Amino acid sequence: MLWDIIEDGPTIPMKIVRETQVPKERHDWSIQERKQVQLIAKAMYILLYALGLEEFAIVSSCDNAKEIWDKLEVVHEGTNEVKETKISLLNLNYENFKIDLNEDVKAMFNWFSTIVNELKGFEEVILEES
Repeated sequence: MLWDIIEDGPTIPMKIVRETQVPKERHDWSIQERKQVQLIAKAMYILLYALGLEEFAIVSSCDNAKEIWDKLEVVHEGTNEVKETKISLLNLNYENFKIDLNEDVKAMFNWFSTIVNELKGFEEVILEES
């Protein structure tokens, strides 16, 4: 339920006035609508509580959990174009990975693991060649 609020955005209790929807007054909310608004506040609280000072400064002007999540997603992962570029670079690094004779096995393994883990983080499938 909370994740739905973060992904889809809040649903504020509304009423129809002269064929348009306007937010209801707090005293007009049903029990179900009160619970929904409490969940919206809880989702925002959870996201804000988990942030450091720098991230909080970035999202402090956001009005709801969806806005916070969307802004954090862009800050940490970038736009779709940035993601595609990162994936392309990682695939290139993976395909061109070579053992450096001057590098120890542990450093080489760490670098290769980093490439593979970052590709998995972008949900990229790594196929084994036969």
